[in-house]
Amino acid sequence: MHLTKPAEAGHTNLKTNGPLKSSHKSVQFALIPILMALIIAPCIAFGQMDTVLPGPIIDLPAINETSSGRIKIIWTIERDPGELESVIYELEEAGDSLFASSKMKYRGPDLATYVSGLDNGFYYYRVRAFNQTREQYSEWSPTVLVAVQHHSLNLAFTLFTIGGVVFIMTALVVIVGARKHSRANQEKN
Repeated sequence: MHLTKPAEAGHTNLKTNGPLKSSHKSVQFALIPILMALIIAPCIAFGQMDTVLPGPIIDLPAINETSSGRIKIIWTIERDPGELESVIYELEEAGDSLFASSKMKYRGPDLATYVSGLDNGFYYYRVRAFNQTREQYSEWSPTVLVAVQHHSLNLAFTLFTIGGVVFIMTALVVIVGARKHSRANQEKN
């Protein structure tokens, strides 16, 4: 191997003949595992490279329907209970499956939450875990779709009318029965 003076600053001319070229590359590849070990070892020693925080799974079917405008979203996570003390969860809601304009609907330690006040339409939900001790996020859970279709106003007015008729009929039966009972008591005296 013959080294010559560089023509420009920062350049080295390396002239090799035959097998030295391949041994130079093998030295480079041999250094990669050593460098990786030097980077990873301190992380392992200080607990930075623990197992990856698993992503939560929402315990609902992929598609859900509700006519009430509310839904309870429950999720689970595979982890030892002692490790979950420093974990909080973030539930996101979006109007599209890409979560282009998402809103945080819940952030806290619970494994469930209610979402209410939903108008007619489609809502997408996903949840992820955050380990506060290690400052590590999990992957997002699989997305769940919730379709909200409230009862129609015609149905509501029909049920209200039927309820009103039943109330009036019940009130009439009570009034008529009370009068008959009162007359029967007066005739006995």
